[in-house]
Parts: sequence; C-alpha cells; structure tokens
Amino acid sequence: MPERIHEKAGAAGLIDTIRTILIFGVISSLVSTVLTTISFWFIDQKEQGGTTTLGMAAQRALPRTPIFFVASALVGIIAMLGFFLFVIPGVIWGLMFSQATLFVLLKNQTIGQSLSSSRQLTNGHRWLIFRAWGQIILFGFLLGLLFLGTGFAFSKMLNPEAGLILNTILSSAGSIFLWNPFGILLPYAVWRALHAAQPAKA
Repeated sequence: MPERIHEKAGAAGLIDTIRTILIFGVISSLVSTVLTTISFWFIDQKEQGGTTTLGMAAQRALPRTPIFFVASALVGIIAMLGFFLFVIPGVIWGLMFSQATLFVLLKNQTIGQSLSSSRQLTNGHRWLIFRAWGQIILFGFLLGLLFLGTGFAFSKMLNPEAGLILNTILSSAGSIFLWNPFGILLPYAVWRALHAAQPAKA
C-alpha cells in the first residue's frame, strides 16, 4: 500500500511538472511574439528616420500581432509540408515565404498578399536568406547546448522535477533576452538588404 501511494504521488508530481513546463512554454511564446512585433516595428521606424517610442511601437504593433502569429505559423506549415515531400522543397518554400510575416506587420498586408510579396522580394536573393538562416540556427544550437548543460547541472543539484522547472524558466528568459535580439536584428537586416536590392521603380 505505501508503495502504491508513493507511485501515485510520483505520478502526480510528474503531471504537475509537465503542466508547469507547458504553462511557462506558452507564456514564453506569447511574450516572445509580442516583443518581436514591437521590436520589429520600433526598429523599422527608427531605420526610416521616424520619431517613435516603445509605447508608440506597441500601440501600432500589438493589433497586428495575431495575424503576425498566424502568418508565421502558416509559413512554418508550408515549409514542413515541403520537408515531408522532400527536404529541398521545404528549404525553397521556407526561403521563398520567409519575409511574409514582415509584410504582414510592417506593410499591413493580408496573409495572401504577404506570401505573394515575399515570393517576389526573395526571388534571386534566397542565398542571402539561407546564409542568415545558417547563422540563426548556429546561434540557436549553441544556446540550446548552454541550456542543456544548465539543465543537467540543475538536475544534479536539485531534484529532477525542480531542476527541470528551473531550467525551463531560465530557457524562457534566455529565449526572450538572448535569442530575440539576435533573431530580430539579423532578419531585419536581411529585410532591408532585400528591399535595397530591388530595381528602382521608374
């Protein structure tokens, strides 16, 4: 009987741990998306010489955050479908539609318009995006190794559940404060470079 009680307590603790991790994951994703849209809008206005504040950027960017999220998810699904067919179509489609989210956010386009605009903007310049992707993936891999190491250390110092929760919190914070700056500045630099490479309109 005591063994059964102990097993039930262990199972309940595991469920609570998983629930806590999922909650932190959802919160981290939402915070990251909001900060991403505000940051993109703020940087874009500054780059164009406009006068703006973080408050103004939030006021303009937040209403576009849901459609930004949907566009991002849709591009991910399209790329995933390409990977299921063969790897190369997934890479090509991912590069082709990589700028759709910024067209949605910064140009107030619909999702359909943003996909078309991204395809036109990236045409002939996808190697530039591919190189940027490589840098982002490498940075994410190194960051992942860092948090894998901290998670292992925490699990040794604390009990596994507490270590896992603490590592999840630190990973979420790292994603927001370490990953986001790099994951915003580099894609925006690519966005500007692609527009600068477009032929001047007569």
